[in-house]
Amino acid sequence: MEQEYIMRELFSEFAQDETILRLLFYPSKTRDDDVRVIDENRPPILQMEEDRKWGIIYDVIKASKIVSDLDASQKCRLLYYMGRRPPKRNNYMFSDQQVVIDLLVHAKIDNVDFRLSKLVDYTSNNLFQKPMKFGNLNFAGGYEIGAPKDYIGYQLRFEVISSNG
Repeated sequence: MEQEYIMRELFSEFAQDETILRLLFYPSKTRDDDVRVIDENRPPILQMEEDRKWGIIYDVIKASKIVSDLDASQKCRLLYYMGRRPPKRNNYMFSDQQVVIDLLVHAKIDNVDFRLSKLVDYTSNNLFQKPMKFGNLNFAGGYEIGAPKDYIGYQLRFEVISSNG
């Protein structure tokens, strides 16, 4: 199982998911203001002009632990990267790869509509229940993580089950 293939497929899944993009990009005004609902003030991200759409996607989804630009802004971000890969039968090809997803939300955004909880629930349910081209994903755990100043974070871990093992 190749890591690059997993990373590319995950990016494709996230970048084509209107709901996760809306949860990451649009702020809520009140607890009852559901950013998943499309309206004139929050148009569909995937239907935006290409430069604008990809600017948003590349800002809210990162294939690494990039957080240095979060200090002066109030936003949400999904970070994903490879985690542990313990050997099976002492063979790299039979091992199961962990995928790590860090969700970061500015505290002011979370205080309005519990955004971190919405992102954790949606991401967990979406990845766990959706068949992936690279194999099955098993939930391996989740917990609160440290985050930049004024942010809160949660980490989800999934295992890609090798078809070789």
